Amino acid sequence: MRKQVGAWQRSEIADVTAKVVIYEAFVEGRLEAPKHLARSVHDLYFEPKYEEFRPRTIWSLSDAFTSTNLLWTTQIASNRAETANKPPIRI
Repeated sequence: MRKQVGAWQRSEIADVTAKVVIYEAFVEGRLEAPKHLARSVHDLYFEPKYEEFRPRTIWSLSDAFTSTNLLWTTQIASNRAETANKPPIRI
């Protein structure tokens, strides 16, 4: 696994390649995820929050997808918990 990560960290990709990967994942449906998450992946890749993901590599693109998924699933869990704690609406 460490060798694979190291290889991804050294594998630079062109900006247009990253855009195509994001496009194919969301627009062409190669990834089963809501299409609105494409913007988050794009932003996290091209404007990463952490210095270690600034290089344009496969590793950084993978992190953008992973981070977006974590944010999305956390939001879903939070929404479910919030809904579960609300009293029922009476009409």
